[in-house]
Amino acid sequence: MADPLRILAWPAGDPGDLNPYVRRMYGAFRAPAASVTAFRPLMRRIPTADIFHIHWPEGIFEGSGSNNPAIVAAKAARVLNAARGIRRSGGKLVVTAHNVTPHRDLTGWRHRVWHAYHARLLGQIDHLIGLSAASLERYRAAHPAIAAVAGTIVPHPHYREDYPAIPRAEARAAWAIPDGIWVLGMIGSLRPSKNLVEAAEAFLAIRRPDEMLLIAGDAGDDDIAARLTAVADRSDGTIRIVTGPLDDARFASAIASCDACLMNQTSTLNSGTALVTLSLDRPLLAPAVGTLPSLAAEIAGGWVTLFDPPLAPTALRASIDTLRTSPPGGRPDLEPLDPMRLSEAMLAQFKKVASG
Repeated sequence: MADPLRILAWPAGDPGDLNPYVRRMYGAFRAPAASVTAFRPLMRRIPTADIFHIHWPEGIFEGSGSNNPAIVAAKAARVLNAARGIRRSGGKLVVTAHNVTPHRDLTGWRHRVWHAYHARLLGQIDHLIGLSAASLERYRAAHPAIAAVAGTIVPHPHYREDYPAIPRAEARAAWAIPDGIWVLGMIGSLRPSKNLVEAAEAFLAIRRPDEMLLIAGDAGDDDIAARLTAVADRSDGTIRIVTGPLDDARFASAIASCDACLMNQTSTLNSGTALVTLSLDRPLLAPAVGTLPSLAAEIAGGWVTLFDPPLAPTALRASIDTLRTSPPGGRPDLEPLDPMRLSEAMLAQFKKVASG
């Protein structure tokens, strides 16, 4: 029997993680086929591994010491040393292309640390995982140093096993949404990169009295909550802003309370929120960027409506009218995005990379 493939994963998908994506993608990585060990940038000893798999290199800015330049620089050095050591021992570095650049606005010392660290990390990558061909192409184009690095497409899985269906009436009661209101939602962390204020202004320009835009999520330290509230104050109650952290249950109930959800982040390669939306049987309006055109092609039946960014009020009005008069029926067919099937495909590719 062959030895199990040893994966050092950053992150490894802990049960307590709010985002179940990583946990699902390692679902097939079990004995005797494989073992997964969690990497932590400040861990004392780096385990031996056949594959060092990094999802978000910008993780050096998360967790303890994230506001301390010396600690962040130490994390960056440890990641680079781990990659170098594993490759010297015959292992390979694989990176999943989630983001072209970090969501967080990096200025000052963070900018300097990131660019020095990321440039050196790119030079060590042996294989890329892209969630679509378009997103992988865009990632390579943004980073010419890896233009020739081989890549494999492993789409984003659905979340039906993680977010069970919630009755619409129950969700609406939880969010105090009156009967007879058609609700468009923008649910999740409220970051400037999501162009929420621009979306709110577009909705404000075309809204009808029986329609509502619900924007809910944690605003962090940004001033975006104040900017959104200023737009909502001009909306006669048709735009509702709810700020604060959303646990899994409240996140799911917010989406379930909506008739459709809107994304307006044009810099994104991939979106977990898009998959949660579809997993909860809600239609999605989204820009034609990153993996989203592939998702629209994969999921038939009018569940994904694309627009060319920037979001124009007329395009938003037309999309809402279509969804109100001809909503998709039944449930979206998400079988091609089955988590275990995709995990098995990634494991098979990792075995090829490790033996190459």
